[in-house]
Amino acid sequence: MATDGEARRRQVTRRKFLGTVAAAGIGAAASRWVPAVAAAPLRRGGTLRIAEIGEPLTLDAMATTADLTVAITLPIYETLFAFDANWRVQPSLVSS
Repeated sequence: MATDGEARRRQVTRRKFLGTVAAAGIGAAASRWVPAVAAAPLRRGGTLRIAEIGEPLTLDAMATTADLTVAITLPIYETLFAFDANWRVQPSLVSS
């Protein structure tokens, strides 16, 4: 069991959190200046592995109200219509 001193050292403070976020931001900005030669060449094929929070009950997004199903199937299926910035219906797969 951890003592109070050990627990306080492991506790995340606002200062530690902001310092970590700032360091990550600086690192991300600095990585833009790394020469492209260091990047590995692109490969086609292979296996894409992803992690999801769970398995959807169905792959039919219209048959359920579960957010998980919608989050997984939305990138897979394209809808017939979509909304624009002013919430007007615009054709997506359909043509007029």
